[in-house]
Amino acid sequence: MTSPAHSTSGTSLPTTQLDVTTCHQHLDKTVIATLPTELDPLVANGPMTKSLAYRRDIDGLRGVAILLVLLEHTDLVHGGFVGVDVFFALSGYLITSILLQEVDACGTISLADFYGRRVRRLFPSLLVLLVVVLVVGISVLSTSSLIPLLRSIFLASVFGANVPLMTGHDLVDSATATTLIHLWSLSVEEQFYLVWPFVVSFVARLTPRRACFALTVLTLLSFGLNIGLTFHYAPDTPRFNTIAYSHTFGRFWQLSSGGLLALLELQRDIHVSPNAALTISLVGSTLLALGVATTQVNYFPGLYALLPTTGALLLLHAGMTSPWNAQVLARPPLVYLGRISYTLYLLHYPMLQVTALVYPTRPWFVHPVGVIALSVLLATASLHVMENPLRQTKPAWAVPLLVTVLALLAIGTSLASIFLCHSIRCYEQLQLGGDTISKLSNDLICP
Repeated sequence: MTSPAHSTSGTSLPTTQLDVTTCHQHLDKTVIATLPTELDPLVANGPMTKSLAYRRDIDGLRGVAILLVLLEHTDLVHGGFVGVDVFFALSGYLITSILLQEVDACGTISLADFYGRRVRRLFPSLLVLLVVVLVVGISVLSTSSLIPLLRSIFLASVFGANVPLMTGHDLVDSATATTLIHLWSLSVEEQFYLVWPFVVSFVARLTPRRACFALTVLTLLSFGLNIGLTFHYAPDTPRFNTIAYSHTFGRFWQLSSGGLLALLELQRDIHVSPNAALTISLVGSTLLALGVATTQVNYFPGLYALLPTTGALLLLHAGMTSPWNAQVLARPPLVYLGRISYTLYLLHYPMLQVTALVYPTRPWFVHPVGVIALSVLLATASLHVMENPLRQTKPAWAVPLLVTVLALLAIGTSLASIFLCHSIRCYEQLQLGGDTISKLSNDLICP
């Protein structure tokens, strides 16, 4: 894995014998220049020594995933939540492809460049969302309703939104706490990103057989935990098994299976005929459709998660050689929906939640479909006005500033929630006397 690599423009990347810093800088510029969006559909066309290229079908698959989530949240398609499983497989596949290419070209992985790209990709839209939610919450909520929201913002800002769910704290009865509950999946991905560069750096130095074995073992261990958690907790709930559903290590296998596919493809020069690729993609699409149609929420993820995950992996493997991928997934509307999918995912659920709280009868002007349409417009504006300029120009101040602001937001919301909880306790003791603490403060889980 130390041979030279080439960019899609045909310019040779520096080899590992040359300056490693120059190599990483060149590769980082190539990543930005090659893609309409940066994370993103950057994959090898063959073995490790071949060039990286943009695949429109991957953005199209991402578009399918976000469309399923939107249909689920507007109650138009039950089972659309499996779009999140598609996102997990996609993320593992793409990130591993990029990291393996970096090891191949430069001999090492630059953690600063990797996490810098993640910050530029993820933080701008997330920060805007959290700040807007905070301002709206302070403006309209009572103290007792604001505290759960502050805690949700804190958890989202440290990428721990899934922690209350995976530790058994059910937030469904707290409307303000669930405003940001959809960020659990982003937290799972970010926790994966924290460790995955180290895993890839390790396996990249193994022989091909041992590298595949190592990733297979990791994937199977996580899948086993997923099965155990699902069947242990499923009898106790008629709805989502939140512990298994949001557990980082129980979901790890979906991301690592994408990584395993990337490793296998990059190790071997696999040529698939159009007919074979078409068969693979049709089987993948069928499995994904079955995942939407047959999933039982109280036994999910469990074995049911194999359907959308395997379907996504097959579609990824089929590639643009498949007429289905090239003519359906690569269509401009789906591709563009995939490009705005991250910000659209962030925005749509809080907007649905807030409009439902303010207008519980759902008049026509806040119909869920209209709210989704507005979310699409805002996500489109965000992509062109904020996200792309930041990722393409890469100003030196961007990463430190974004990290600092997010850290200050985390600290501020944490301290504010503690202070407000303390104030409520003091008030209750004055009003109710002595050691009496009302159900209110207990429900808020005040420290």
